[in-house]
Amino acid sequence: MCGFIGFTKFVNVKQYSDRLHHRGPDSFGFYQDDETTLMHNRLSIIDVSSTSDQPFLDKTRDYAIVFNGEIYNYQELKSNFNLNCRTNSDTEVILELYKLMGKKCLDHLTGIFAFCIYDIKSKSLFLARDHFGVKPLYYSLNDGVLSFSSEIKGILDESIKFNLQSVYEYMQYGLLHHNESTFFEDVFSLSPGHCIDFDLKSKEMTIRRYWDIPHYDQDGSEDTIEEVHELLQQSMKHNLVSDVEVAICLSSGTDSTLLTKMSQEHQQEFKAFTFGFSEQDYDEISRVKRNFDLNHLDLHPSYLPQNKMLSMLKESLYYFESPLGGLGTLSAYNLMKDVHKQRIKVVLAGEGADEVFGGYRYYYASLFQDLLDKDSLQNELSIYNQKHKTNLQLGTKEFKQFLELNNSDFVFAPDATSSMQTYCSTAFKDFSLNTMKAKSQFSSALSNTMYTDMFRKKLPKLLHFQDRASMANGVEARVPFLDKRLTELMYSLPAQYKIKNGETKYLLKRVLKEKYSYLERSETKHYVATPQREWLKSKEIVDEVLDTIKSGFLVKNSWVDYSKFEKDYLNYAEQEELGNSFFIWKLINLEYLLEIKWT
Repeated sequence: MCGFIGFTKFVNVKQYSDRLHHRGPDSFGFYQDDETTLMHNRLSIIDVSSTSDQPFLDKTRDYAIVFNGEIYNYQELKSNFNLNCRTNSDTEVILELYKLMGKKCLDHLTGIFAFCIYDIKSKSLFLARDHFGVKPLYYSLNDGVLSFSSEIKGILDESIKFNLQSVYEYMQYGLLHHNESTFFEDVFSLSPGHCIDFDLKSKEMTIRRYWDIPHYDQDGSEDTIEEVHELLQQSMKHNLVSDVEVAICLSSGTDSTLLTKMSQEHQQEFKAFTFGFSEQDYDEISRVKRNFDLNHLDLHPSYLPQNKMLSMLKESLYYFESPLGGLGTLSAYNLMKDVHKQRIKVVLAGEGADEVFGGYRYYYASLFQDLLDKDSLQNELSIYNQKHKTNLQLGTKEFKQFLELNNSDFVFAPDATSSMQTYCSTAFKDFSLNTMKAKSQFSSALSNTMYTDMFRKKLPKLLHFQDRASMANGVEARVPFLDKRLTELMYSLPAQYKIKNGETKYLLKRVLKEKYSYLERSETKHYVATPQREWLKSKEIVDEVLDTIKSGFLVKNSWVDYSKFEKDYLNYAEQEELGNSFFIWKLINLEYLLEIKWT
């Protein structure tokens, strides 16, 4: 796992050598000619010797590569295609495979990756990002010069301009990472499963999609659980490929339970990391201790204290380059500091399980759409009503409104943090929502909703938060549930394989029960896992937030209606109900972000 920066021009390397040091503290290297500059900060995980440092050139010195990520099947590719490599690195495998078959090399890669290959003779660049967008890749094209990087700060100069459309969509709607735009003008995120061709002579850039979840249906059978289990095991085997120690990030939920049990099939002893809070209602660490057999887990709990919240938020935003999702994201950033202190370079995490297996509660609306003409609808509806203490009835206005839940651009979290409460000033009066909807390509309404979450609404945010929290501390996070073959299988199956008998992630839970003899605890799932609302009511934080915003960028540039915000915040702080704190979180995140000195 690493970080790289590139320009299709000659630049002063010293200006950029430290910008991504946190992503790759083990070594720095660069390649440069009159037309191209490639720079690389390395976090050594596979073949940790200096012979695999980057930029990496092939034996003929006709090709150079900078690469961030891991190719889990690199040994198989080396053997299957008889690749003549002089190192034991996955980096060289990508380059040799590209020399052998060109862009079709992407059809064979299993892993998490972003890379750029420079064809020195033909004066062309080929860039690609992995299937799900686990690893970031940003680019900008100005006056015929292509610049690209693992983080936006890698290609920023003194003439920084903020993207007011992105600022508006966050202030007004709370939207983050829902399209290719960033908070910086003319800097874009390459979408998952996409690649770029750039010709240095013509200055022409072409972007295309090289992979998408295929559209095919199958009925499934009793053997489906065996197939899912086998694919999960293969994915776990791949994700444990490493020349350094691998640890696990734990929560008390189903995903972490399965990750741990599958990991221990390959390796008995693991370091495990969990964040929590001293407040009893949000004590995730105690739940982890109750749910897991800790005999083979070296558990390292991490606590973020209330008095460090704002200072750590301000620190973290330099690495995140966008607002954080909430106090949980900040706690994950704090947790990764402890992972780094333990000299761990690789952790396994559960992101993607909900989007692959069908884990969100609001997916029931799409499930009911899929079951409208089926006998099983009434049974599923009855179980839903019983489980969630509702009284939805077929044919009623309330039921029809429930079915429309997933047609919105917004996702309501259990604590209502998608509130439309806004403080945009008249400076944004001419702006409107400009979001891209993911296409509906599946016959199942549930699969279409999951697909939208995977590439627009949910997963891009989660993967961004995870990458920045971990890589800010020189830690690589791997996501075994985001496996290409596993995802293709799950999206081909009927809705009942994802949600059934009142159980979300139905197949995943069957694997746990039937293959690992695990029975899920009956305690209520804890959706709100942080004391964010209580903390934002404390007098010290209220005073600091108001002082910061009153004298800050947003007010100086007349982007925010401060008097309205101040009145609402003071009223919120005084009320007994916990209420919705997102309107406060949004503005203090944005204020800190806009004040950062990027270069």
